[in-house]
Amino acid sequence: MKKKPTVWRVAITPNGKCDPKRIATFSVTVDGPPKEGLKRHMTEIFTRAFLRYWPREFAEKYERAYYGNLLHSERKRRAMDFLRIWNYNVVSAKEDGRAMVRGRKFLARLQPLLDALEKRDAEFFKGLAEAMRILQQPISGLHKWLFDYAIENCWEKKHTPRELNGEFISKFHRMTDKKLHEKLHELGIPHKDEPRGKASPNYGRVLLNGPPKRRKTGWF
Repeated sequence: MKKKPTVWRVAITPNGKCDPKRIATFSVTVDGPPKEGLKRHMTEIFTRAFLRYWPREFAEKYERAYYGNLLHSERKRRAMDFLRIWNYNVVSAKEDGRAMVRGRKFLARLQPLLDALEKRDAEFFKGLAEAMRILQQPISGLHKWLFDYAIENCWEKKHTPRELNGEFISKFHRMTDKKLHEKLHELGIPHKDEPRGKASPNYGRVLLNGPPKRRKTGWF
């Protein structure tokens, strides 16, 4: 039986204020549910293509999240681009349960590496080593993941910091809900506010333990 195509949205906000009326939204149709690797790769393609429409502050934050400290070197940026695309192809092959085919497409993916070898581009290979270290750092992956999350959800408020941490972030990076909340504000990522009063997750705990006790300081 033929699988039904799945449509998911990717949105680029051109004004940085998350105004739904001014968000450019793209729908992409694929056969069956989109794999996580494909979603991430398509998000990168759309974002990089329309980055010039972002406010300068947002664009700079995304570029820093994407390239890390390689941002100011063209050849090192090329190394990061190569490594990210290579990683996507590896993940995509694993998700599809197949090996990477060593044919013309395989050689095409290696072209940036082959060009650097031919030119003896030491800065490219230095950037490649640095890019590997950057992609292994959880905090670097966190910043880009949060941008991808916002873009894939069309800059809509989908989760509270607590929900976002419990369902997603905690699987690859450890941080408190408070720190995540601060990070969301720092990057400008839309999110729902935590419920207060009886709806708050801490409401029962406060009733059980009572209000925090004041500690004496000094001699009296």
